[in-house]
Amino acid sequence: AEYMGRTFVHNRPKTTTTTMWRRAVRTMCKATTGSNFSAKLSGTNPVPIDVLSGARNYFEQMVFARLNFPESDVIKWPHFSITSAIFKAKDNRLECDEKEGRIKFRMLDGTIKNYDATTKFTPDILASFRTISENETAVTLGHLFKEIRVADHVLQGDESWADEPLSGHSIMFEITEPAGSISLKLEQLDRSLFFLRYSHPEFYKNLRVVGILCNGTRSEFDRAVDSLQLRRNTQQDFLPELQRSCIPCVLIWTPFRNVFQE
Repeated sequence: AEYMGRTFVHNRPKTTTTTMWRRAVRTMCKATTGSNFSAKLSGTNPVPIDVLSGARNYFEQMVFARLNFPESDVIKWPHFSITSAIFKAKDNRLECDEKEGRIKFRMLDGTIKNYDATTKFTPDILASFRTISENETAVTLGHLFKEIRVADHVLQGDESWADEPLSGHSIMFEITEPAGSISLKLEQLDRSLFFLRYSHPEFYKNLRVVGILCNGTRSEFDRAVDSLQLRRNTQQDFLPELQRSCIPCVLIWTPFRNVFQE
């Protein structure tokens, strides 16, 4: 299959795919790295958004292949890191030992996750968009997802989310195959929002939308949505960081299609 002038073979060994990914990161185009994006992650190098070999499975490859990213206007961040600002945060979900550089974070199910100053979080899609001039047409969320958005549900925010321009803004999405894993991915998203708010406030405040892209059947997606909506309406502590942020959150159903056969 060919995409963006690059040929990908679905049955290549895993080691070859990994090598391609590392080589692509090392050979990033200077034009992308040097672009004037308004929201950057300090200490993190961007990677080309069109590198399909970075996806972990065929479903993720399909998602990346069908995203309508404007090549010259977007950069993808492979991860974001915890910064020293987190040690000054005051939050009941957080326990920090600045002297030892250790961080304890309480997940929504009560489990404690241990992190340190070298921890990196890797959302599946973390991207920034260039601020365009007045005579340019801004890319909208609807345009970005038009090839993969079969059905969607707005968990938080306005129903007109697809009309929002992305100029000067950022997005963060998780990708999951089973619709039953949406809840788990939302908890990961909630955690990422928490650490972005304290460690990278400039990037955080430019987030236009966050969400989940999922596979599975339509009935599975609908059942997951109904369950999540019920929890959101009845649980006071449901995704507290997401609710605090007021950032629009959308769940998008995009059934698997084999890009290698098209």
